Amino acid sequence: MTIRAPETPLERRVAALIVEHLHVDEPETIDDLFEAGVLDSLSFVTLLTALEREFDIQVPLDALELDRFGSVAAIARYVAQRLDHDHSPRAHRG
Repeated sequence: MTIRAPETPLERRVAALIVEHLHVDEPETIDDLFEAGVLDSLSFVTLLTALEREFDIQVPLDALELDRFGSVAAIARYVAQRLDHDHSPRAHRG
């Protein structure tokens, strides 16, 4: 297991959401949240809802690939992509 502190403000916010909503201490120390049993289908939906609310993004269910959500860093990268997409000027054109 690789122990890695969150490196960016976004990673710290994602880690804090996991602690708050999934009641997991130090999620950044877990390489694969699914394999470790932290995320299952119900907790995954809970986390997605928290991410959408916290960051004002939409996570389309048909675009989900579970490997995008295996670690705090991976989740933060996905959130950054959604922020770029959902908050770009093109995203708000009719």
